[in-house]
Amino acid sequence: MAMSHDVRFWDTRERPDRRKSLQIRWTVNGREKSESFIAFALAHGRRAKLMTAARNSLPVSALAEADVLRRDLDAMSRKLDGKAAAVHERVAARQPG
Repeated sequence: MAMSHDVRFWDTRERPDRRKSLQIRWTVNGREKSESFIAFALAHGRRAKLMTAARNSLPVSALAEADVLRRDLDAMSRKLDGKAAAVHERVAARQPG
């Protein structure tokens, strides 16, 4: 299965006529996305997070492969110390009726 990321980012743009005057823009598979912010630090931080996610994550199509999905689910169910997280199950008693 061929996997690719088609994510592109533009520089932060200023729109002085708006309350949230700073806008970050990017495209995913040719579809434009954007978010607006009041402060430069917020806009810059969000853009950096998006760029990191695009660089370090797998495309959603990769999750169709069972071994990739299992590996990612196992990684999400671990604590920071590497131990397995506790499974929380709530079993409700069925009421007759």
